Amino acid sequence: MIIEVRTPKGTVILSGHMLHETGIKGKNIRFIIGEAKADGVDKKVIEQIGSRPVIELLAEVDGKAIRWVNELTPVTVMIPYLPTVTEETARIGVLDLSEQGKAKAVPQAAYVKADQFVQFQTGHTGIYAVIYTGTGSNSRFEDLGKYPWAQQAVKELAAKGIVKGTSATTFSPANQVTRADFILMLVRALDLQADVKDNFADVKTNDYYYEAVGIAKKLGIVTGIGGDRFEPKAKITRQDMMVMVARALEVSGKKEIQGTKQDLAGYQDAGKVADYAVSSVAGLISQGLIQGSGNMIHPHSHATRAETAVLIYRIYNL
Repeated sequence: MIIEVRTPKGTVILSGHMLHETGIKGKNIRFIIGEAKADGVDKKVIEQIGSRPVIELLAEVDGKAIRWVNELTPVTVMIPYLPTVTEETARIGVLDLSEQGKAKAVPQAAYVKADQFVQFQTGHTGIYAVIYTGTGSNSRFEDLGKYPWAQQAVKELAAKGIVKGTSATTFSPANQVTRADFILMLVRALDLQADVKDNFADVKTNDYYYEAVGIAKKLGIVTGIGGDRFEPKAKITRQDMMVMVARALEVSGKKEIQGTKQDLAGYQDAGKVADYAVSSVAGLISQGLIQGSGNMIHPHSHATRAETAVLIYRIYNL
């Protein structure tokens, strides 16, 4: 059963399965989208919002307001929005302003041109704002000229808040990516959720990647390197990146990634792929999500920011 709730400010779509999972099936449940204000956020966020819609998603049970939380079965929200002639739809996104003073990009928010809606999914009630990232620190990177194959990926992922620049005008595409930063991008791109109660011994609570690594650990996407260590600041190898992606895609339900050594036939360095990574590497290559360089996989080479952005972009759009 699919339930659609329409208001002048937008539409909420939810499933009967979602209602059943919350244990409140059979009661009078009402979802409301109303106008809201972006209070307590910094100037940069205000600039991105401009005069665009800011809404509050509310829920009531038997006439009483409740805090709706159901991350496993999120609702779909659609906010009417007509872009200006100068706005690129790829740069239209949504911010979650539910935590006072904080703004969090909503992964996979997208503009649906045919319906003139900004659409996103969320697992909780709260305040959300339509934004345009044509201005701000991620709007223009001046160092991507030699990386035309990565420009679209970087541009769209930056617009969604999934990747960040290294400065207001640079992306540093040739820089290598740390294990923690890769997990952070992966968790953002797939909007992975989990109740983080512990973490690796070398990941501290005040680290900016603490929650993302904790989510990945909880979901079995990463298992560490032994001794309850993750080595978050170490540069990630291409084969480890592929293993994490394959596990994340399976956990998220997007795609099952499996392959065999036969899928690697023709690559001169196939024998250098570690046994634990063969299935993931072969699966991603056979499905076109990863490409080798010539006849080489380079499993032990470190991934660059440009390469990582392209891979994240491909799985984001699955």
